[in-house]
Amino acid sequence: MTQSSIQISAILSSIYNYPKVLIELEKKLKHFQVHSSFVEFTIPEITPYTLNVHFHKFSRSKKYRNIWYCRYYIYTQPGCLSFINKDLDYSHFDETVYNRICEIAHMESVMIKINS
Repeated sequence: MTQSSIQISAILSSIYNYPKVLIELEKKLKHFQVHSSFVEFTIPEITPYTLNVHFHKFSRSKKYRNIWYCRYYIYTQPGCLSFINKDLDYSHFDETVYNRICEIAHMESVMIKINS
Protein backbone atom coordinates (compact mmCIF):
# COMPACT_ATOMS: atom_id res chain seq x y z
CA MET A 1 0.00 0.00 0.00
CA THR A 2 1.22 3.49 -0.79
CA GLN A 3 1.22 6.37 1.66
CA SER A 4 -1.96 7.80 0.08
CA SER A 5 -3.70 4.42 0.34
CA ILE A 6 -2.74 4.16 4.00
CA GLN A 7 -4.00 7.70 4.68
CA ILE A 8 -7.31 7.03 2.92
CA SER A 9 -7.71 3.83 4.91
CA ALA A 10 -6.99 5.68 8.18
CA ILE A 11 -9.56 8.38 7.36
CA LEU A 12 -12.23 5.84 6.48
CA SER A 13 -11.51 3.75 9.58
CA SER A 14 -11.92 6.84 11.75
CA ILE A 15 -15.31 7.78 10.23
CA TYR A 16 -16.63 4.22 9.92
CA ASN A 17 -18.78 4.66 13.04
CA TYR A 18 -20.39 7.73 11.43
CA PRO A 19 -22.15 6.19 8.43
CA LYS A 20 -23.76 9.48 7.35
CA VAL A 21 -20.33 11.10 7.01
CA LEU A 22 -19.00 8.10 5.10
CA ILE A 23 -21.99 8.11 2.74
CA GLU A 24 -21.68 11.86 2.15
CA LEU A 25 -17.97 11.55 1.39
CA GLU A 26 -18.61 8.74 -1.06
CA LYS A 27 -21.39 10.80 -2.69
CA LYS A 28 -19.07 13.78 -3.16
CA LEU A 29 -16.43 11.55 -4.76
CA LYS A 30 -18.80 9.47 -6.91
CA HIS A 31 -17.77 9.64 -10.58
CA PHE A 32 -14.78 11.88 -9.75
CA GLN A 33 -12.37 11.62 -12.68
CA VAL A 34 -8.95 10.59 -11.38
CA HIS A 35 -7.22 10.06 -14.72
CA SER A 36 -7.60 10.68 -18.42
CA SER A 37 -5.08 9.99 -21.16
CA PHE A 38 -5.03 9.75 -24.93
CA VAL A 39 -3.66 6.44 -26.26
CA GLU A 40 -2.26 6.33 -29.79
CA PHE A 41 -0.84 3.44 -31.78
CA THR A 42 1.85 3.27 -34.44
CA ILE A 43 -0.40 1.03 -36.55
CA PRO A 44 -2.86 3.31 -38.40
CA GLU A 45 -5.59 0.63 -38.52
CA ILE A 46 -6.01 0.77 -34.75
CA THR A 47 -8.17 3.69 -33.65
CA PRO A 48 -6.70 5.87 -30.89
CA TYR A 49 -8.84 6.30 -27.80
CA THR A 50 -9.10 8.25 -24.56
CA LEU A 51 -8.68 6.21 -21.39
CA ASN A 52 -10.76 7.51 -18.46
CA VAL A 53 -10.62 6.38 -14.84
CA HIS A 54 -13.25 7.47 -12.30
CA PHE A 55 -13.71 6.85 -8.59
CA HIS A 56 -16.55 4.39 -7.97
CA LYS A 57 -16.75 3.61 -4.25
CA PHE A 58 -14.90 2.64 -1.09
CA SER A 59 -14.55 -1.01 -0.24
CA ARG A 60 -13.64 -2.48 3.14
CA SER A 61 -11.21 -5.40 3.19
CA LYS A 62 -12.75 -8.75 4.04
CA LYS A 63 -9.47 -10.00 5.50
CA TYR A 64 -8.32 -7.02 7.54
CA ARG A 65 -10.74 -5.00 9.66
CA ASN A 66 -9.34 -1.49 9.27
CA ILE A 67 -8.12 -1.64 5.68
CA TRP A 68 -10.08 0.20 3.01
CA TYR A 69 -9.62 0.37 -0.75
CA CYS A 70 -10.80 2.72 -3.47
CA ARG A 71 -12.65 1.09 -6.35
CA TYR A 72 -12.46 2.64 -9.80
CA TYR A 73 -14.20 2.15 -13.10
CA ILE A 74 -12.27 2.44 -16.31
CA TYR A 75 -13.59 3.04 -19.81
CA THR A 76 -12.47 4.26 -23.21
CA GLN A 77 -13.90 6.76 -25.66
CA PRO A 78 -14.94 6.22 -28.42
CA GLY A 79 -16.55 2.88 -27.87
CA CYS A 80 -16.86 2.98 -24.08
CA LEU A 81 -15.04 -0.31 -23.71
CA SER A 82 -14.95 -0.95 -19.97
CA PHE A 83 -12.04 -2.93 -18.61
CA ILE A 84 -9.56 -3.31 -15.79
CA ASN A 85 -5.98 -2.84 -16.83
CA LYS A 86 -3.39 -4.46 -14.57
CA ASP A 87 -0.69 -2.17 -16.03
CA LEU A 88 -2.26 1.00 -14.63
CA ASP A 89 -0.64 2.60 -11.59
CA TYR A 90 -3.47 2.63 -9.05
CA SER A 91 -1.31 4.36 -6.45
CA HIS A 92 -1.48 7.55 -8.51
CA PHE A 93 -5.28 7.31 -8.49
CA ASP A 94 -5.29 6.90 -4.71
CA GLU A 95 -3.12 9.99 -4.39
CA THR A 96 -5.59 11.99 -6.48
CA VAL A 97 -8.53 10.73 -4.39
CA TYR A 98 -6.68 11.52 -1.15
CA ASN A 99 -6.03 15.09 -2.34
CA ARG A 100 -9.72 15.44 -3.23
CA ILE A 101 -10.74 14.13 0.22
CA CYS A 102 -8.52 16.81 1.78
CA GLU A 103 -10.19 19.49 -0.38
CA ILE A 104 -13.65 18.24 0.62
CA ALA A 105 -12.70 18.13 4.32
CA HIS A 106 -11.70 21.79 4.22
CA MET A 107 -15.05 22.96 2.80
CA GLU A 108 -17.00 25.03 5.30
CA SER A 109 -20.24 23.07 4.81
CA VAL A 110 -18.42 19.81 5.55
CA MET A 111 -16.76 21.24 8.67
CA ILE A 112 -20.17 22.32 10.00
CA LYS A 113 -21.64 18.86 9.32
CA ILE A 114 -18.71 17.09 11.03
CA ASN A 115 -18.90 19.33 14.10
CA SER A 116 -22.67 18.97 14.54
